[in-house]
Amino acid sequence: MPNKELNISITVDAVVFGYAKGEGVSVLRTLPGGFVLEEESLEQAMQRELQEETGIKVNYLEQLYTFGKPGLNPLK
Repeated sequence: MPNKELNISITVDAVVFGYAKGEGVSVLRTLPGGFVLEEESLEQAMQRELQEETGIKVNYLEQLYTFGKPGLNPLK
């Protein structure tokens, strides 16, 4: 079997919801996201990207869905 090096890039994206009494639910207009670094978990990458792109820190993250079908990136 040939020794073939894989070059896989993983990204994370977030939709950020907020809630305030009297105002209800709000959604952050920016959809932050970016590449996961080699030493990061998905959660760590999302925390970093949120901080870098929006300047906010969140108390709670929930992963809703993961897409992993090969060929999803039309640019490759």
